[in-house]
Amino acid sequence: MKRQLKLKPQYKKINGFVVAYCIAMLFISYFSKEINIDQLNQLGIGYVQDDLKLSSYTLGIMISVSVYVAFSLVEYLCSINKTIILFRVFYKTFLFYLIISDLQFLIVGETTGNEGYLVGNKFSLSYMHILCYILYKITETLECKKRKIFNRFLIFLTFAISLLTGCTTAMIGMFAIVLALHLHNSKLYKLLYNGYTYIAILFSGVIFMFSYSYVLDIPVVQYIIVDVLHEDLTLTGRTGIYDLMLLILPARPIWGVGVGNSHWVLAYLFGIANAQNGLVNLYIEEGLVGVVLYLLIFASIFRYSKKHIPHNFTFPLLCYIATFFFMGLVEITIDNKLLIIMSFLLAYSSSNFNSKKYA
Repeated sequence: MKRQLKLKPQYKKINGFVVAYCIAMLFISYFSKEINIDQLNQLGIGYVQDDLKLSSYTLGIMISVSVYVAFSLVEYLCSINKTIILFRVFYKTFLFYLIISDLQFLIVGETTGNEGYLVGNKFSLSYMHILCYILYKITETLECKKRKIFNRFLIFLTFAISLLTGCTTAMIGMFAIVLALHLHNSKLYKLLYNGYTYIAILFSGVIFMFSYSYVLDIPVVQYIIVDVLHEDLTLTGRTGIYDLMLLILPARPIWGVGVGNSHWVLAYLFGIANAQNGLVNLYIEEGLVGVVLYLLIFASIFRYSKKHIPHNFTFPLLCYIATFFFMGLVEITIDNKLLIIMSFLLAYSSSNFNSKKYA
């Protein structure tokens, strides 16, 4: 057990950032206990709710442990050349769970309550379908087996569920992933294996949040939003939320308000659920410390996988990550779940690639 939970030395730089991030999560969780109504009222923003309910600080501890265990497990499976087990287990588990959830949704319909579906809300359900498809594509690559009919079935099912639940972002994301995997050409390879692509996606999302009025004034953009996607130019109320974010961003810039607390703090101050922007929401919860370490983990994993791991293995995962970075422009798709998925970029048996120490 000790061997399994020990980070491996060949991933020295990656593991340094992972450990630093996990430790930071502990501090962020501890400092979040200090947040109270009086402190938030000092911002002079006002509030729309009379009660402030925060997530338990133990949530951050659980996230810290989960991230550490995920990386440890992936690295252990690499060391014993059993990474295919990871993808088989996750893919089959996801598929089984999604089949049950889909049947429940199609037969019973959306249930009453906070979530509505067996696996969570419409976003959780649709995004899980996308991830299941990616895991299938990786398993297909590792097993060297092509199943065209089943591949098309998973694509159809993901689009159908996204359409029936009204999750437009999932439909756009799945379309982008299918298109990228179908094209699979040298130009797309150069784009996805260029680190500046991810920097551009992330920061264009933040820039859009504070300059959306200029973008939404462009006729082509208006046509796509209104006539193609059948949405309104407020992006279903997101533009109003973006204006409010300027008020909360300076509140706790270093450590954030704590993991899982953005919902409660934003609901107390503005009556909204989240920032409607993945990177900004991550900043509100984890502050500059958490965001910087999060991005450093991805950058180190990206550099390592690009150098040491076959591209036909990492390509589907990079399509997924790039798409979820892009979807983070209007949704909360940049979070700790995505960070754990990033660790899968390392999940290739060490006997099949140069395992020279990465420092």
